[in-house]
Amino acid sequence: MQRRLLLLFTTGATVLLMGISGALFAAILHYMAGRADAFLADKLADAQEDITDPGGIQEEAGDLAAPVTGEPAYWLRILDATGATVAETRGMAQRLPQAAFPRAPAAGMGRRDLTDGNGRWMSLASENATAQGRNLTLQVAEDRRQDADFLRELRWMLGGLIAAGAVFSGGMALVVTRRGLRPLGTMERAVARVRAPRLNERLGDQHWPRELEPLAASFDEMLDRLEESFTRLSQFSADLAHELRTPIANLRGEAELALTRGRTAEEYRQVIESGMEEYQRLTEMTAKLLFLARADAEEAEVKPEELDARTVIDALCEFYEPYAEERGVILRRLGHASVKADAVLLRRAMANLIENALRFTPPGKEVTIEAAEQGVVRVNDNGCGIAPEHLPRLFDRFFQVDPARREGGTGLGLALVKSIMKLHGGTVTITSEPGRGTEATLRFPA
Repeated sequence: MQRRLLLLFTTGATVLLMGISGALFAAILHYMAGRADAFLADKLADAQEDITDPGGIQEEAGDLAAPVTGEPAYWLRILDATGATVAETRGMAQRLPQAAFPRAPAAGMGRRDLTDGNGRWMSLASENATAQGRNLTLQVAEDRRQDADFLRELRWMLGGLIAAGAVFSGGMALVVTRRGLRPLGTMERAVARVRAPRLNERLGDQHWPRELEPLAASFDEMLDRLEESFTRLSQFSADLAHELRTPIANLRGEAELALTRGRTAEEYRQVIESGMEEYQRLTEMTAKLLFLARADAEEAEVKPEELDARTVIDALCEFYEPYAEERGVILRRLGHASVKADAVLLRRAMANLIENALRFTPPGKEVTIEAAEQGVVRVNDNGCGIAPEHLPRLFDRFFQVDPARREGGTGLGLALVKSIMKLHGGTVTITSEPGRGTEATLRFPA
């Protein structure tokens, strides 16, 4: 990453310097072109004024033919209507022939630049003029050697500036990226130290640059979720081992006892029937655990549909009526409302709540299943109730308020109900008061 940042920073700075240098060079070149145009126009205007006076052409020709020490500041040529030379600066014919100049337009000045045979940069201009009743053409040229030398030096200077700027920006980028990425290196080492036994470490305990604070906070939130999940998984594994140990120990003990001596067919039958209860409990526990695992992985398929909650309640009450009569508990049905839920999962959630209510409601009491309102179903009992300290853990897997009174339960029923409601995007709440009963409420989204 440091190399990429260094390359991008240096490249960006170099391109910026090249752009600025190019713009500066173009501006200077444009200024020079404007100055040259003004100079040529000024000399053409002076020549036009000189030849307009009586005898001006002859006087101008004499001045141009006079010897000059060194290089002239500019060259001037006067042509008649036939293109014959009337007058010109001494030596101009050899250096700047007529054909090198642009054609003079009907109005204004013709203009061009060229490099002569000696490599000199020349600016040329032509213009039509009238003097003493004659149509003439004026040609003027300027030697721009000094401009060419200046531009050459300017190119070298700008090139050196770009090179120095690239080196400087590269050095600055190296320093900045090292200092800027140092906190990331610290964060990387901090993250690398995180292990299962050290999930309590948090990045937010350190002072991070303002730009990295959201990342550290997000990572800490992820660690919170991981720690919670890891704790739940550890607890679940311990609870699962404990729950499986009891039925397996019972099955093994009965089998070992049966094998200590010969048994009659009826005795073996009793051993098998006793084992069937444990097998049934193990099967029920396995099915619920599989469903919970799929729900946690969001793999359980949910097909919500509009259902008449009273119809579901009637079917469940009819199914549990014999069990309720056996326990001496009265089942009551109330309300008419609809819920949007998966029919199979709704029946499964309500069945778990009804089973719990029947299991902990003493004889002579009643359990009420109510379709309270749109999307809301309640299960009430006036049984023994639940102590306040147990309410926060009711939905934990394998948790039972009184394990001695488990009556075949697995401690997974309420955890399964919570997972079903989570799959639907709904909620389940339980309120209870010792000695007065318990109320469970399922709220499905509209």
